[in-house]
Amino acid sequence: MNDLLIPLGACFFVVTTFVVLGFVAVKMSNKAKASWKAVEEQTGLFYEHTGIYPKLSGRLHGVDTAVDVITQQVASGSQYGSRSRAWTRVRAQLEDTPLIQVRVRQQQYDVEQHWQPVKTGDAAFDEKFELFVAEHTPLEKALPQSVKEALLAADPPVHILNNVVLWTKLRVVRDPELLTKACESCAAVAAAFEQ
Repeated sequence: MNDLLIPLGACFFVVTTFVVLGFVAVKMSNKAKASWKAVEEQTGLFYEHTGIYPKLSGRLHGVDTAVDVITQQVASGSQYGSRSRAWTRVRAQLEDTPLIQVRVRQQQYDVEQHWQPVKTGDAAFDEKFELFVAEHTPLEKALPQSVKEALLAADPPVHILNNVVLWTKLRVVRDPELLTKACESCAAVAAAFEQ
């Protein structure tokens, strides 16, 4: 009889563990949903949750803006191979591909060889961002004053890569204030190109 109690106890432990983990996952999912719904109310972007992760999309400040979660395979450093990491991504689409690439300092986005690193002469801007200009393009044409001001005002800071104004964060962001600020920052910088 005692031989049966040990497997039953182990089974009970496993079932209880899965129930608790399921409860925690549902609670976390509900928190994420509430956060993203709050961003929908504040920005007017459309919320949908059809897959594993939520999404927001629509027009903000006259610019196509989207928020989603992407996963990236990264090496784990262990014998078990790679693992998947979630990133929250906010994107504002530019109408035309700009003549610049801008990245926040200390970020490791690669730029192609035909982009030349340039200093603007503005200490605040040069301290915060790395600017790359297409070959044979004057700085004044590539970086209009309205875009420069929008980049400096962006909180959190954003990048300009190809034809997208971009903000990313490692993990699924559940902070509605941070997500709203990221949406506003991306859309404001993208809208500045149209001025």
